[in-house]
Amino acid sequence: MALIPTAAKRLSTSQKRIISEEFAEVSQDFNAEIENEIDFTGRYPRFTMLVPYLNDPNSVVAASIKSCNEVGIFLRNEAIISNVKELDDDEVNQVWHRIKQQRPPSPIQWQDTD
Repeated sequence: MALIPTAAKRLSTSQKRIISEEFAEVSQDFNAEIENEIDFTGRYPRFTMLVPYLNDPNSVVAASIKSCNEVGIFLRNEAIISNVKELDDDEVNQVWHRIKQQRPPSPIQWQDTD
């Protein structure tokens, strides 16, 4: 799974802490589990999550993002979920740009720094 920040700059230390804490806490409410530590080394925070079969992964992610954004909107409401493999930054970027081209513009503008 990859989260999409609202800005092209790196997340702050406090934003990383909020993501780690909120995703861990909210996932418990859905009987889900963060399988590994969240990887903040790239442009997109990435991790794997175990979600029970009868639970909707989108609900877990949406609730977690909402909880994170209560202190300031720094994550987009979208996330990229893959059940095939862990995506690297280039793959996330390709998927994200494809998604952006298929929908109307958001009030939050994505600015590439690369």
